[in-house]
Amino acid sequence: MSKTIILLTFFIFLPISLFAVLPPQILKKQSMNANEVIKIKVIKVNYKKLDNLRYSITAEAKVIEVKKSKSNLKKGDIITISYTRKELKKGMAGPKPNPFLSKNETTGAFLYKSKDKNYSLSAKSASFNDNYYKNYVETKVKLKSKDKKVKRNK
Repeated sequence: MSKTIILLTFFIFLPISLFAVLPPQILKKQSMNANEVIKIKVIKVNYKKLDNLRYSITAEAKVIEVKKSKSNLKKGDIITISYTRKELKKGMAGPKPNPFLSKNETTGAFLYKSKDKNYSLSAKSASFNDNYYKNYVETKVKLKSKDKKVKRNK
């Protein structure tokens, strides 16, 4: 009887735990498809603890480089970024929490403009990631050079 309960519990919760963590290639794809691909310098950041596991984070940042912007961001613009961070309970598996930003931090950012006119995370925990930002820039440069070669050959 107890083996049946253990097996039943295992098969009920296994699918939930498999989908709790997004694979890196999904996060990378989300970052590559972001509406806003920018480099920012954090000017000010506020953390508000909502409960034992969640924080509301609002940051003000200066745009220092724009690689892609559907909302027409320009270098020098000041933007507000709002998002939540959910910590994992001790001993629990799950998605990596969204990062805390720090004042004066400079980082690549993958965002979208939300309905409240602020910006929010486009790639969850990978939304502030210099490696993905560098990769995005390198990929776009390679694609542009391939396009130029194709046009020359026509």
